[in-house]
Amino acid sequence: MSSASTPTSNLRYLIEAIGTLEFWGDEVGNFGSYEDAARGPWLPTRFCVAIRFGRSGTANGVYLICDFYPKDESGQRDVRTDSDDWGQLPGNHSGQQFSVAKIADEITELRFGRTFELRDVLDYPIELVRTVKTPQDAIIRATIV
Repeated sequence: MSSASTPTSNLRYLIEAIGTLEFWGDEVGNFGSYEDAARGPWLPTRFCVAIRFGRSGTANGVYLICDFYPKDESGQRDVRTDSDDWGQLPGNHSGQQFSVAKIADEITELRFGRTFELRDVLDYPIELVRTVKTPQDAIIRATIV
C-alpha cells in the first residue's frame, strides 16, 4: 500500500507486510515462557502485521491490517469476507472493529511479554492494493472502483 494517489504522485510512504498476527489458543495460565511460546498453540486472527516506511526508507510504525480476503480451504483469496465480525481481535469483548491500527512506533516495542494498544485506528473497511515498481522507476497500482 502506498500514499501515492496517482502513478505519477510523489510517494510519501510505503507499507510492507511482514507476517500475520496470531493469538494464544490455550489458557492464559499455560503461557509463561519462551518454551510455551515456541510450541503453541497459535491460532489465526485475520490480521497481517506491516511496517510503514517513509520516503527516506526508515521504518515509521508497526500496523495491524485486517485481511478482508482470507484464504479459503484451497488456499485462494478470491472472495471478500462479508461477515459482521470483520476487524475484531480475539477476546475483544468491546466489539471494536478496525481495518488498520498502529500498534508500535518500532518493532522492538513488541518484545515477549509486552502488550500493545491500538492507535491511529481506522474503524471502517478499506481496500488495499498492491503496488509495483516498473523498470522505469515508476510506482503503479491497480485501483478497485
